[in-house]
Parts: sequence; structure tokens; C-alpha cells
Amino acid sequence: MKKYKVLSLMVSVLFTITAMVSAQQNDVSQKVYDKLASKDYKIAVNRMNPMRGSSRHLNSDYAITQSGDSIKSYLPYQGEAYSAPYGGGSVLVFDAPITDYTIQSEKKGTTLIKFKARTPEDTYTYTIKVFKNGSSTVHVSANKRQGISFYGDLVLTEHP
Repeated sequence: MKKYKVLSLMVSVLFTITAMVSAQQNDVSQKVYDKLASKDYKIAVNRMNPMRGSSRHLNSDYAITQSGDSIKSYLPYQGEAYSAPYGGGSVLVFDAPITDYTIQSEKKGTTLIKFKARTPEDTYTYTIKVFKNGSSTVHVSANKRQGISFYGDLVLTEHP
């Protein structure tokens, strides 16, 4: 009889913990959805994966920030340029308006965002996949350079 009491206590604790974790996950996925729907978000990247060469961990504060209909891109670039300005140019460091913006929900709570940004150097197409826990992949393709991918996280809280 004592074994059944201990077992039932353990099962009830397990259900309580499971319910709490589920509620926290739902809270995070709702924050992710709200941030993306507001078109005012920041994705901090911590790893880059060029088309050629190995993946690299990033130590600096690289990020992309969308504010309404504009993008602030502060990303490193490594790859082949088919045509580049003298000195290499600023590549993925720019502020620009965005066009052809689409956002759609995919399976399992994933959100897919696509848009284009045009600078004097090139036209860039961003494809961003944000998972319900906030982790993100960013793929940038350009007309005059090889594409590159980044991995990071959606910033859910702003620190002063």
C-alpha cells in the first residue's frame, strides 16, 4: 500500500512538472509569434556557414534587426564575389528598406520570413526560419556573391 502512495505521488509530481514545462513552452512560442508579427525584432547570430569552407562561431554582436519596413543588417561575409566594388564594399553591413516581404507559418510552429533588400552594391534576398523556441536560421543570397547562412536566436527581451 505504501508503494502505491509513493508511486501515485511521483506520478502527480511528474504531471505537474510536465504541465509547467508545457506552459513555459507555450509562453515562449507566443512571445516569438508576437515579436515576428510586430515586424520589430532582432535576430542575434552566433554561427556562420559559408557555401565553401567550414562553419565558424562568431564572437561579436552580429545581428539583423527589422523595424517596420526596413532592415539593419550587421553580418560578416565570407565567400566568393562574382562582381564587387573596389576594396570589397560593405557587403552585409547596411540599413535599407525591404520589399517583397512575406511571412507564413509552417509545420510545428515554425515561421518563414522572406524579403529583399537593395543597396548600391547588390540586391539581397533574406530567408529567415524562426522556430517556436526562438532559434533561427538566416540564409542570405545575393546577385553578385555566393550565398551564406547564419544560425542564431530571436531576441525576446531587450537589455538597456
